[in-house]
Amino acid sequence: MPDGNEHVLRPGGETCDIIKGFDKHTLYVAYVGGMDARHRQVDNRTQAQVDTMIKRVVDLKARYPQAKVIGRCDFPFSKTNNPFFNAKKEYQ
Repeated sequence: MPDGNEHVLRPGGETCDIIKGFDKHTLYVAYVGGMDARHRQVDNRTQAQVDTMIKRVVDLKARYPQAKVIGRCDFPFSKTNNPFFNAKKEYQ
């Protein structure tokens, strides 16, 4: 959420139907936002969101040290340019 509060939509262990062939071994963490009032793509993350995401990624990397942090757009065959920032660079 823009205020930095974290909301869990799927408990750990539940799979999502996001990227075919990767869902069983993937944890998804996402921001709320990414669009302006005219539904154009924009990086409108708040500092509170960034701080919360950094904490979440640090925690997950400690629990899964071999994990890779990538954006949805970095998966093979992805048909999106989401997120609108370089997640690999920002959270490695």
